[in-house]
Amino acid sequence: MLNWKNNPLIINTHTMHHSTFKNVILLTSFIAALYAAGISTWREVKQDKIAYVNSNTLLLEYAGAKEAREKVEARTTEWNKNIQTLEDELKAMNDAYKAERQELKAEQLAEKEDALRSKHQEYMKYKHSVQQKAEELEVELTQPVLEELNRYIAEYGTEKGYRVILGTLSGGNILYGQDAADITTDVLNYANSRS
Repeated sequence: MLNWKNNPLIINTHTMHHSTFKNVILLTSFIAALYAAGISTWREVKQDKIAYVNSNTLLLEYAGAKEAREKVEARTTEWNKNIQTLEDELKAMNDAYKAERQELKAEQLAEKEDALRSKHQEYMKYKHSVQQKAEELEVELTQPVLEELNRYIAEYGTEKGYRVILGTLSGGNILYGQDAADITTDVLNYANSRS
């Protein structure tokens, strides 16, 4: 038969002082709270969903990004034709100058050289202007696409319960990720269906 009075594992509340009993209750409550917090934290960590997307792939294959690139390419093609026209005019002027140089008087030679210099400056100014416009146009058309894509990634992550979705670049910031954590195709399909 079990002796309840002499068993050290059994708390006898009749012989225990009130402050000791209070300490035991506090300690038991504290241990229970730690256990509950540990279980809660473990569940939260276990349920964390973390994934990554290949940012280069998204920017290459997202329909909005393709459309923006096509617009930039169309404008730069037009501008490059104008540059080529100016370049052809400059070459023709230079060829004419070289062919006539021997026969021209000093005054005529100076006029041709001034015209050639002026045409060259016009060409260089236009070429620089086109490069600057192309960069500005690319930023103007790309920025809204990036914002839209980021919004779709956030929506997708929220809908699918992801806590974090990382973006990676080739040779970039994620050194390893299991293929199952790569949700690039899923996000791309989601974004393309929304645009």
